[in-house]
Amino acid sequence: MKLKIAVLFIIACGLVFAQESVLSTGQNVSLVDIQEAITKIREKEKELMTKEQDLNAREQRLNVLEQDLLAREDNIRAMRQEVTARIDQLNGANDAELDKLAKLYGSTKAKQAATVIVKMDVERSAQLMRKIGAMNAGKIMGEVSKLDPDYAARLTAKMAGDKVTLEDIRRAVNQ
Repeated sequence: MKLKIAVLFIIACGLVFAQESVLSTGQNVSLVDIQEAITKIREKEKELMTKEQDLNAREQRLNVLEQDLLAREDNIRAMRQEVTARIDQLNGANDAELDKLAKLYGSTKAKQAATVIVKMDVERSAQLMRKIGAMNAGKIMGEVSKLDPDYAARLTAKMAGDKVTLEDIRRAVNQ
């Protein structure tokens, strides 16, 4: 609608301009000249309408793509929440299991606990030792260091958050 009004305005301006140029120059403008001007204006109108249709089609495609991206983003957000919930659930189960193990190893003799702990993954052992009371953990670590000093060093480093180097621990054990 706006385009049609603009085209009509252009046609009217063209006619006024043609009439003014005839009056100002004293030249005669024929009906053929005016018809040629109108034809050019109509061609321009068609060109503008084609461009407008192309822009509208592009806009529609962009809107569809935008909606698709928004839907994908919502899907990803939902999946992320689901994964986070599952991880939290697993961590909760893991913590409960770790608490049970800590209670078990905390009540077991240090030498027996150390024999099993040296066969565990260092990360898992560190988690377990953090859950066992300090007094029992100290006794168990003493037995672990007798069984496998290198493992005791790695375990201590892991429990300290890897702030203590293995070399520091080895020097302390060998003194």
